[in-house]
Parts: sequence; C-alpha cells; structure tokens
Amino acid sequence: MNYNLETYFLLFMIYSILGWCMESIKMIFNKNVGHFVDRGFLIGPYLPIYGSGVVAITFLLGKYSNDIPALFWLSMITCGILEYFTSFFMEKLFNARWWDYSIRKFNINGRICLETLIPFGIAGVITVCFTNPFFVNLLDKIPDLVLHIISITSFVIILIDSIISFIIIAGLKNTEADLSSADDTENISKYVQEVTEDMAMQIESDVRKNHRKRKIRRQRKFIHMKVRANKQIRESQIKSQKLHARITKDLQELNERLEKRKLENENLTNKIKESFSNKSFLHKRLMDAFPTFEITDKLKEKIKNKKN
Repeated sequence: MNYNLETYFLLFMIYSILGWCMESIKMIFNKNVGHFVDRGFLIGPYLPIYGSGVVAITFLLGKYSNDIPALFWLSMITCGILEYFTSFFMEKLFNARWWDYSIRKFNINGRICLETLIPFGIAGVITVCFTNPFFVNLLDKIPDLVLHIISITSFVIILIDSIISFIIIAGLKNTEADLSSADDTENISKYVQEVTEDMAMQIESDVRKNHRKRKIRRQRKFIHMKVRANKQIRESQIKSQKLHARITKDLQELNERLEKRKLENENLTNKIKESFSNKSFLHKRLMDAFPTFEITDKLKEKIKNKKN
C-alpha cells in the first residue's frame, strides 16, 4: 500500500466523518438522550479525534498488521493516550468537556475508561487489517489531479471551520451558556449552531445592505448620466437654433442685396434702352432684334466713367 502525506490526510478526513456519523447516530439509541446530537467539536460533520487516532495507529502500528494481539493492545494504549490528552487540553482551553466517563468503572479522571478502550483496540485491528487497505486501494484508483483537488478543498474547508469554531467556542468563557453537565457536547453544539446561525443571518443582512447600496449607486449614476445627456442635448439644440437663426438672417440679407442689385441692373438697362431709342434707326433695329439685351459689368463701368 502506498502511504504518503496526502493519503494520511484523506484517511484522516474519511475516519473523521465516519466517527461523527457513528457518535451522532449512537446518541439516538442512548436511553439517556434518545435523539440526534451533533457530537462534533467543529461546525462540519467530522470528529478530528477519530481521524487523528486512525492516522496515529496507521503510522505507528502498521508494522504490527501480522501480530493481532500486539496490534490490539497497542491500539488501546495509543487511542487512550490520545483521548485523555485531547480531553485535558480542550477542557483547559474552553472550560468545557465533550465527554465524561466519571460514572463508568475503571475510568481515569473521567477522560478515558476501559469500556471505551476495548472497542478502540478492536477498531485498531479492523482499521489496520481491513478498512485501511480498502480505502487506500480506492484512493489509488482516483486520478491524481482529482485527488489533489479533493485534498486541497478538504484542507481549506476544515482549516476555515477550525478557525471559526475555535473563535466561537473560545467565547463560551465570556457567556452565560449552561455548561454545568458532565458531558457538555450537546450544549456546546447548540451554542455553536446558534452562533453560526446568527453569523449567517448577519452576513446575509450585510450582503443585502451592500446589494441595496450598489443598486442605489447604480441608480444615482444612471440618473446623473441621464441628466448630463439631457443637458448636452439642450445645449446642442440651443446651438442649432442659434446657427439656424444666423444662417436665416444671412440668407435674408443676401436676398435683399440680390434684389437691390437686380433692381439697379433693370434701371440701368432701361436707361440704356431709352438712350438707344433716341438714336438712329440702326439703334432701334438693334433693340428690336435683341429685346432681352442686358449690359455687362464692363459696359456699365465705361458708361459710368463717361458720365463722370
């Protein structure tokens, strides 16, 4: 079997989830509880102590797979040490207990007892000899890329979950949460659930507020753009009206000058015709032959100079 860091981590995740399922479902059949209880320290459905126990047994006791008695006793010892110190440090950190075996026989400070150590020994034998080979062979069939993605995703999830859960449960010291019972798991789980629900509601509220703010900003921006566009349109209309008025005025002035010039030409032409009519017969014939006769600008200039 090929064991590497990634394999150990995935085994840790698999057994942590299986341990959570076993512990939570077991509470349904417990006559003192009789209902489902989230036995996890973290928010997600996993119990790291089970995953840690399996990784410790696999790493330390894998060489005893052919020696069942030794594997059984060493599994009991390994899991007992792990369970005892996990309970000790968690109680010191959070002033709370996730389990208490004080009412059971052969217990040590209520942290471990013979009644649970024997199943741990049996589980160690089953893990090393049967379930580990099954899961490792299953993991070997998964493509490396998919396995890397699963490992990284799982690591990020459990890391974030651990940070959030640690912060929440550390706040138990500053609250009035009821942790008077010997086994505080249910109360702690309810407290964590309430806090996470409050956090989720707060996050949702913040998201909605931010969405409304972004919507208002977009509306204001749209209104500003529309006002600016309308202003530009009005300015363009005013400029167009002024240009149209100026062009109209220039055309009127040009028409007036043309009419005046035309009138002057007609008067001058009539004078010339009158002058020609007093001349000889040849001049009269010329006027009759060319009734549309008009003098040129050059001829007008000569006549003007002659008069002067």
